Amino acid sequence: MASNRIRLVVADDHALVRIGIRSSLSGDGGFEIVAEAGSGAEVLPAVRRTSPDAVLLDLDMPGTGGFTILDRLAAAHPTVAVVVLADDGEPADVSAAFRHGATGYLLKSLPGADLGGAIRQALDGTAYHAYGLPQISDASVILDAGLSRREADVLRCVARGLANKDIARELWISVPTVKFHLTNAYRTLGIANRTEAARWVLEHGIRIENDSAVV
Repeated sequence: MASNRIRLVVADDHALVRIGIRSSLSGDGGFEIVAEAGSGAEVLPAVRRTSPDAVLLDLDMPGTGGFTILDRLAAAHPTVAVVVLADDGEPADVSAAFRHGATGYLLKSLPGADLGGAIRQALDGTAYHAYGLPQISDASVILDAGLSRREADVLRCVARGLANKDIARELWISVPTVKFHLTNAYRTLGIANRTEAARWVLEHGIRIENDSAVV
């Protein structure tokens, strides 16, 4: 970011939601809300007018839909990050949002005190993030993908943004073993780097908490 404060456009058709977001971020000190948009048609003009760092975008905007807005923002303002704000965390919607260029995916049920930190992590550029999504069983997804349980554990840590040394510490394995599992997972999934790995985890609805106790 150009400065320490993140310049943000908030796009949601409900005024009370926008007020709540402004209130949640007011005590943070790290954000400046430079514009608000109450309809899909207002989003791009607000971005052109204010040149923000990011847009917090409701997927269910009246008029121009959220996915269309994502496409238009990516084409016209590729340096502006977009964090989706949604009522639910349907895996298909999460996957589609990332395919259309979203940097992060937040649920409106996220506690207001956590909003600033969630936006920051979604904007850090190292991984794709989703917050507040319902936990689902992911054993079948992991099995169908051909991953081992330990490879899945390592990928969960990657999706959380952990470095190899931190993954090793958390899983009680060596750094070379972390690299070994990553290499195998990349080859199995046909991906090339950590960002693609994190995106795969989140697009497939896999919980990012590690619940494994064995190597």
